[in-house]
Amino acid sequence: MEFDVFHLLVQRPGRVFSQREIYELVDPDSFDSSWTGISSIIYELRHKLNADFIQIVYG
Repeated sequence: MEFDVFHLLVQRPGRVFSQREIYELVDPDSFDSSWTGISSIIYELRHKLNADFIQIVYG
Protein backbone atom coordinates (compact mmCIF):
# COMPACT_ATOMS: atom_id res chain seq x y z
CA MET A 1 0.00 0.00 0.00
CA GLU A 2 3.00 2.30 0.53
CA PHE A 3 3.82 2.20 -3.16
CA ASP A 4 0.20 2.94 -4.10
CA VAL A 5 0.10 5.96 -1.79
CA PHE A 6 3.43 7.20 -3.14
CA HIS A 7 2.22 6.73 -6.70
CA LEU A 8 -0.92 8.76 -5.94
CA LEU A 9 1.10 11.60 -4.41
CA VAL A 10 3.57 11.69 -7.30
CA GLN A 11 0.77 11.82 -9.87
CA ARG A 12 -0.76 14.90 -8.25
CA PRO A 13 2.00 17.11 -6.84
CA GLY A 14 0.89 20.04 -4.74
CA ARG A 15 -2.53 18.56 -4.05
CA VAL A 16 -3.65 18.15 -0.44
CA PHE A 17 -5.49 14.91 0.35
CA SER A 18 -7.36 13.93 3.49
CA GLN A 19 -6.49 10.58 5.03
CA ARG A 20 -9.86 9.19 4.03
CA GLU A 21 -9.46 10.48 0.48
CA ILE A 22 -6.08 8.78 0.10
CA TYR A 23 -7.48 5.52 1.42
CA GLU A 24 -10.50 5.62 -0.89
CA LEU A 25 -8.39 6.49 -3.96
CA VAL A 26 -5.74 3.85 -3.25
CA ASP A 27 -8.04 1.03 -2.15
CA PRO A 28 -11.56 1.80 -3.45
CA ASP A 29 -12.76 -1.81 -3.26
CA SER A 30 -11.97 -2.25 0.40
CA PHE A 31 -14.80 -2.35 2.89
CA ASP A 32 -12.42 -1.86 5.79
CA SER A 33 -12.65 1.50 7.52
CA SER A 34 -9.06 1.53 8.81
CA TRP A 35 -8.12 4.58 6.74
CA THR A 36 -6.57 6.12 9.85
CA GLY A 37 -3.44 4.03 9.14
CA ILE A 38 -2.59 6.41 6.30
CA SER A 39 -0.61 8.57 8.78
CA SER A 40 1.70 5.65 9.44
CA ILE A 41 2.16 5.01 5.74
CA ILE A 42 3.01 8.68 5.11
CA TYR A 43 5.47 8.61 8.02
CA GLU A 44 7.16 5.49 6.62
CA LEU A 45 7.39 6.99 3.14
CA ARG A 46 8.95 10.17 4.46
CA HIS A 47 11.43 8.17 6.53
CA LYS A 48 12.38 5.68 3.80
CA LEU A 49 12.74 8.28 1.07
CA ASN A 50 14.10 11.06 3.29
CA ALA A 51 11.37 13.02 1.58
CA ASP A 52 10.73 16.44 3.03
CA PHE A 53 8.60 17.21 -0.02
CA ILE A 54 5.86 14.96 1.42
CA GLN A 55 4.24 17.13 4.03
CA ILE A 56 1.44 16.62 6.50
CA VAL A 57 -1.08 19.46 6.68
CA TYR A 58 -3.16 19.60 9.85
CA GLY A 59 -6.62 21.05 10.05
